Amino acid sequence: MTPGSRWRKPKSSKMATDQERRNLSLVDIAVSRSSYVDPNGFVFEFEGSIYRAVTGHRDLYLEMLESGFFDRLSHDVGLVETLRAPFRIDEVGCDLVLRHRRIEPESYCVEWPPSMLKEAALTTVALNLELADRNCWLQDAHPWNVLFDGPQSVFIDLTSIAPIGCNLPWQAYQQFLSFFLNPLDLYAMGKGTIARKLLFDVVVGIPQQELLLHQTASGILRHPLRHLSSMLAVKLAARLGKDTGRKQRFQERIMKVPVEPGMRRKFLRRLRRRVEATGVRPRRGPWQDYYSEISDHVDQGRKVAVVAGIIDKLLPRTVLDVGCNTGRFSLLAAEKGARVTAVDTSEAAVDALFVEARGRSATVLPLIADILGPTPAFGFMARQFRPLLERVRSEVVLCLGLMHHLHVVGKQPFRRIAEVLDAVTERTLIFEYVDPSDDNLHLIDHGRPITYSLPEVTSALEEHFDLAVAQSDRPTRSMLICTKRTL
Repeated sequence: MTPGSRWRKPKSSKMATDQERRNLSLVDIAVSRSSYVDPNGFVFEFEGSIYRAVTGHRDLYLEMLESGFFDRLSHDVGLVETLRAPFRIDEVGCDLVLRHRRIEPESYCVEWPPSMLKEAALTTVALNLELADRNCWLQDAHPWNVLFDGPQSVFIDLTSIAPIGCNLPWQAYQQFLSFFLNPLDLYAMGKGTIARKLLFDVVVGIPQQELLLHQTASGILRHPLRHLSSMLAVKLAARLGKDTGRKQRFQERIMKVPVEPGMRRKFLRRLRRRVEATGVRPRRGPWQDYYSEISDHVDQGRKVAVVAGIIDKLLPRTVLDVGCNTGRFSLLAAEKGARVTAVDTSEAAVDALFVEARGRSATVLPLIADILGPTPAFGFMARQFRPLLERVRSEVVLCLGLMHHLHVVGKQPFRRIAEVLDAVTERTLIFEYVDPSDDNLHLIDHGRPITYSLPEVTSALEEHFDLAVAQSDRPTRSMLICTKRTL
């Protein structure tokens, strides 16, 4: 079971009969906006739970469920935990409805640090290897098929599993290349920002020709054969051009080459080694050594004690750590039982936190995001994937050592800072005030006079919260305990 799981199987093994299963109407369920191309079913929400209506390969999924194969995949490779639900949907001829464990909050590859994308890739390949023994595979290879429960990857698209349908090592390999291998190569070249921006193309991803545009000399020298294969693939595609007949004849020629099961498993094992060998850990960022560089005269334990005391008192189920850095307070909140979402703009810091949280099995989901310019809704009609601020709302929000970055670097007035923090806070905001005389302000490029005051900041926060003040770790800082006003 993955971190943060509250999944419980029913004790009774008695299954409902066809007559006992409740017929759901399509007007009573909320079909997922991302579930529209799967030929084998669709995902929907009903009465607070996540379900999947199965309309294709029904007998295959039922056998895998009842034989315990899905349970083994959940335990071994991270397939989402699944039960049969006592429902049917007669309007679409569906008598098999599955219930999945809900994974919250949703996160997307455009927010993942490189080690998370690598972990999602390895999960996808591992699942494919398990399926090969049953003459099945994953019919698509999108990162949207994976969510993270804390630092643990969970493959959620169960009906992507399908019988092997053509004579290829893996039908979805080109998708895997565009959405996993090519982005990982960009990360390895230190171009993570470019990779994340390009991944907003949810249909194409990062094709070979796009990767070649960003290739570096050092990358070519490290992997000359990989670079050569990319160039050949692009040249072949250009040569085939728009001649659909020629393309079809080429594909038919490829399909005639026999692929034995052993060859397919060998291909997947090589693919796994390729992912494992991709070095994606980013160089250390300028703020990663922040805590170790704090002066010995600063009582760091005081701030830790204040935050720990508040969390102990509130016992929040969810915590959002804004500007988390390497996650000192994210990990503290997780140790106290909270499910934590940690966001920061530093790829290096967020990646380091992911590795640390995974090593500790801590319930921390680290994401690369800017709270002032958060991930918008995107995909089809900008409604397929939900915006960040909607997904990360939490009972307690931590905004520690960040105020001056939001105001000075982010160039936002305090009323706007208070507005965005109010949008993600359900109960309590712990906000650290940093005085203009604080030593850390000289580390930031001002470019303009900085003249704010504590009354100016508290006035902005009091438009949304009731405030109490506590000491922080130095005289130039204060902890503002902000309780959300009930409407």
